[in-house]
Amino acid sequence: MEDTNLDLVNDVVVLKSSNDILNVATVANKTKRNDVYQVDPRFITIDENHNVRDFQTTRVKEHIEMLAANIAVNGVLTPLECRREHIGKNPENGEPVYKYIIIDGECRFRAVTSLEGTDKAICRVPVMLERTGNNEADRISDMLNANESLRFSPIELGTAYKKFLRIGLTEDEIAQRLGKSVNHVKSCLELLEYDESVIEAVKDEKNNVTANNVRQLDKKVKEEGMLDDYTRKKEVSNRLERAIMMAEEEEGDTGKSGKLNVTKYLDIKQTAEERLINAISLVTDTLSRWNFTREQLNDLLEDLRSGQSMQNAINHIFGSSLLDDEKVAVNEEV
Repeated sequence: MEDTNLDLVNDVVVLKSSNDILNVATVANKTKRNDVYQVDPRFITIDENHNVRDFQTTRVKEHIEMLAANIAVNGVLTPLECRREHIGKNPENGEPVYKYIIIDGECRFRAVTSLEGTDKAICRVPVMLERTGNNEADRISDMLNANESLRFSPIELGTAYKKFLRIGLTEDEIAQRLGKSVNHVKSCLELLEYDESVIEAVKDEKNNVTANNVRQLDKKVKEEGMLDDYTRKKEVSNRLERAIMMAEEEEGDTGKSGKLNVTKYLDIKQTAEERLINAISLVTDTLSRWNFTREQLNDLLEDLRSGQSMQNAINHIFGSSLLDDEKVAVNEEV
């Protein structure tokens, strides 16, 4: 690509202004489909206030690397969804020039930009325009509903639900719009009410702390008689900080596996129902990220029937490397 006046937003090169786009204007070419445009990536930009994805986490970075490897071979197969803004005319031919702002597909776009400067650089990206009449609530819904290949974390979901609240939706309306339970919406929103140290502990993948661990710890503190919301959440924060310190002292900065076993020091126990939920989550996450043969799945079933724990069975059939980045540990039979 030609040199232009570029800027970085969360490690992604974007054009600073409409004038930058006009300076390199090439009218987008339509494909055979009437609703898909092939767009120069320099015309595409991101709204850093739109996507709730945490692009600094290892899981997201690895996801983008995987997408980039696939795109380098096959190109972008699934169109990005964008809203389009008219910004002027091509100075050479007078044709309209547009800026495309991503609603869904930022991971794909980041994967495309990561290939810039290589022999695999992508010159055109398929783009579908948002539905006519889309409003901000629709855009948030589209972002959440379309990102099934890499599930949003509970904190990312809480951030998205908070965006809904800011534009006037109630928790009931959010749940109805997304097909979720009201308890799910409340639970994700409540995570954002904890101290920043708690949120960062869950986001920091080396801690091996899940949102469910925080909820379990909150429940334990409440059962001990700390019913005041502020006091209880402060105590959760304090205990989590102590557990991380104890884990670091016992295991080193990151432990032998590269991750700390912080939950060991939280003194919380899962119910049978919670273990089952975590087991299902573990299998769902693992199966969604890998291509398995029917024989492997049958072997997994036999291991489980023979009494193996969920985690041990998955390790046995698919290899322990599949679970190196998992936060969910299922150590008891359900």
